[in-house]
Amino acid sequence: MEEAKWRFASNGNAGYTGINDSGIETFSAQVMHSLVRETIQNALDARKDPEKPIEVEFKEFSMLVEDFPGHSSFSKSIHACLDDNEDEDARKFFQQAVDKIDGKEGDFFKVLRVSDFNTVGLQGAETGEKGSNWSRLVKEKGSSNKNKTAQGSFGIGKSAPFACSDFRTVFYSSLYEKEDGERVESNIGVARLISFKNDAFKTETNEGWTTGMGFYSDNDQLKAILKRADFDPSFNRTTSGTDIYIMGFTASEDFEGSVKTSVLRNFLVSIWKGLLTVRINGSEISKDTLQKYVWELPSDEKENKELKEYYDLLTKTDRKIVVIPLKASEYGEKYGFNDGECELRLKEGNDLNSRILLTRRSGMRLFEQDHISGSIKFTGVLLMNGANMNAAFRKMEVPSHDAWAPDRIKDPKEKRKAKQMLDEFKKYLRKCVKDSFGHTDEDSLSAFGMAEFLPSDKKDQEAANPKETIGGDIDALVEKTVSVPKEKVVTVEKAHVARGEGEEGTNIKIGEHSGHGHGHGGGKHPLGGDDGNIPAHKYKEIAIQARVRSSDPRKGKCYVEYMAPKKSANAKLELFFTNERGKANKTLCVYAAKVVEGSAEVKAWKGNEILLSHVKKNEKIRIECDVNINRYCMMEAVYYEDKK
Repeated sequence: MEEAKWRFASNGNAGYTGINDSGIETFSAQVMHSLVRETIQNALDARKDPEKPIEVEFKEFSMLVEDFPGHSSFSKSIHACLDDNEDEDARKFFQQAVDKIDGKEGDFFKVLRVSDFNTVGLQGAETGEKGSNWSRLVKEKGSSNKNKTAQGSFGIGKSAPFACSDFRTVFYSSLYEKEDGERVESNIGVARLISFKNDAFKTETNEGWTTGMGFYSDNDQLKAILKRADFDPSFNRTTSGTDIYIMGFTASEDFEGSVKTSVLRNFLVSIWKGLLTVRINGSEISKDTLQKYVWELPSDEKENKELKEYYDLLTKTDRKIVVIPLKASEYGEKYGFNDGECELRLKEGNDLNSRILLTRRSGMRLFEQDHISGSIKFTGVLLMNGANMNAAFRKMEVPSHDAWAPDRIKDPKEKRKAKQMLDEFKKYLRKCVKDSFGHTDEDSLSAFGMAEFLPSDKKDQEAANPKETIGGDIDALVEKTVSVPKEKVVTVEKAHVARGEGEEGTNIKIGEHSGHGHGHGGGKHPLGGDDGNIPAHKYKEIAIQARVRSSDPRKGKCYVEYMAPKKSANAKLELFFTNERGKANKTLCVYAAKVVEGSAEVKAWKGNEILLSHVKKNEKIRIECDVNINRYCMMEAVYYEDKK
C-alpha cells in the first residue's frame, strides 16, 4: 500500500482550468440554499429501505490546521495556484486559502459534515468501476445514471459542496453493504483547484501544468482509501450511508437558521410525508416536529407566510380546502398517466398568493406556478406522486430543478409532445382553480384566465427566485372586473385607412350613440384609399404568443406585443374581449393603431381588426391601440397571415 497523499494529474499540454468552474458557479449565488437542496436530493435518490425515512445530518465542527490530510503537499499546491496565475479573481481566492492553510500551529478551520442514513452508500468504492455510485460522485463529470423517478438528472449537484469550501476541497467517506453482507468502508479527498505548474510533470515537450483536479488517495489509480474518514471525533458511522466533509467550510452568520429555513422551504412535503428527517447541529426536523419549526419562522417574510399556508393545506381538514386527485381522462391519459398520479390541494382566500407549489414524488419543491388566475385569490400544492408523470416531467427540468423547459429535449418529436403535455397541464391547473372557485356573472368580464394569452417573460423567470409562469404579468388586472352593458353592439360605418398624419377619424356607433375619432395632422399613406376600403386578402390563422395589456385604461389605450413567426406582405390581428366563457368581441372596436416597435406598418383598421404590411420574420412587433373601453379589461389577440 502506497502512502496516502495529494495527487494531481498533468494536463498533457491540452487545456487549462481557471477559477470559473461552471459546475461550482452554478451554485455560488445561493450557497446554503443550493447545498441543502442538492445534498438532500441526492440522499432521497439513494433510499435503502422504502419503509423508513431518509435521515440527513448537518454538523459543524473545527479541525486543527496541521490535521488537514496531506497538509504540507496541499499547502504547496495552493501556493502554486496563487503564484502561477494572474487572474485577479483566482489570486484573491487563493490568497485567502493560503492564509488559512498556513495558519500557525493550533489554529483551526471550519468543517461541515453532511451525513445521510438509510441510504445505500457509495457502491463500487473498492473497484472504482465507471458507472458505479462511487465513480459518478467522485470521478465522472456530466453523468447521472439515476432511475427514472430520481430528482437529479444532470450530475452537477455534486458541485454544490465545493461552492461552500474555502479550499474547494471535499472528502467523501462511506459505508455500504454488498449482497453477501460484506461491509465496505472508503474515503477519498477531491480538490477542484485551477491549473498550476508541477515540476514533476515538466519535460522537453510538457510544460508541467496540472489539470487542477486533485485526489487524496493511497494509489496512483486514484481509487478510494478502504477505510472511513474519522475527522469528526463525535461521530462514528455504524450503518450504510455517505458522509461529505466540506473542508474550510464557508460558514454563514446564522448557519443553523439558514439551513432550517432552506430545509423547510424545499422539503416541506418530504418531511410531511414522513420521507425525510433532518438534523442541524442537534436540532431535528421530522414529521412530528414539523409544525413547531414551521410556526417558528418569522411571518414578516413573504416566503415564510406562504410556506405556512402550504403547511395548512397539507395538514388541515377544512371544508374550504379542495382536494383534487388526477383523473387521467381529464388530463394525461394520452401521455400514459394513470388516475391519481398527482393530487392538487387548493384553498381560496383574499390574502393568498394565487400560486401552486409544485413538488415531485420525493416531495422536493420544484417551483411555484403562478399567473393562473387574475381574479381568483387562492393558494395550492400539487403532489406529483406517480412514476409515469414524474418520469415525463423530469425530462423537461433545467439543471437547477426549478423550471420546466421542453426545448431542452433534443428529439423534435419528443419536444413537440412535451410542449403539448406542458401546455395541457397548465390548462388543467386553470380549470381546476376555475371549477373550484370561479364565480360566473353573465354581465361581467372577469380577468380570470388572462394569463393564458400572455406569454412568459424570460427575464422574469431568471429572477433571483425563479418561478415558472403561465403567461405574463397581469398585476394591473387583479381583482378588476369590467361591466358590459347588455345589447350594446359596436359597429364601424367604414374602414379606417391609415394615412400617416391628419386622417379623418372613424365613425363608431355604440348602441344609439355615435362619435368621431380625431385626426392628427396631414399626409397620405401609400396603401390607403380615399374610400377607406381595406384591401381584400385571404388569411390563415397562425399560432403566436401575444402579450395584450392596458397601458392607460382610463383613456382606452392598450398595446399588443408579439414575435412575427415569418415574413409576410399582409397580416392581420383580431382583438377580442375575453371572459371565462371564451371570446366576447361584440363590444370591441379599435379606433387608432400604430406600430411603435418593428418595421411592420399599420395600413388599416376596422372593427376589432388591425391590418399590417411589411412584416419581417422573427421581429418583435409592438402596436399601440386605442379601443372603445376606458376601464380594466381582458383581451386576446389572434394573428393571421396572407395565404399568398
